[in-house]
Amino acid sequence: ALASSDANSAEILVACDGRLIGRLAVGDGLRPEVRETMDQLRALGIAHLEILSGDHAAAVQAVADRLGLQ
Repeated sequence: ALASSDANSAEILVACDGRLIGRLAVGDGLRPEVRETMDQLRALGIAHLEILSGDHAAAVQAVADRLGLQ
């Protein structure tokens, strides 16, 4: 079962025979080169950058905040 953890991850509840036996938090990290790529795009004159995602709004906003995007 999936449960909400925070904006950066999802919590997976693990059960066996109806008993909760564990919890895992999984999430996506930013690729190491993302900031450099954004800087290169800006150097080319592309000043307006946006995130297009099918993820939950809170997760997308958390990534945007980390990248300094509005």
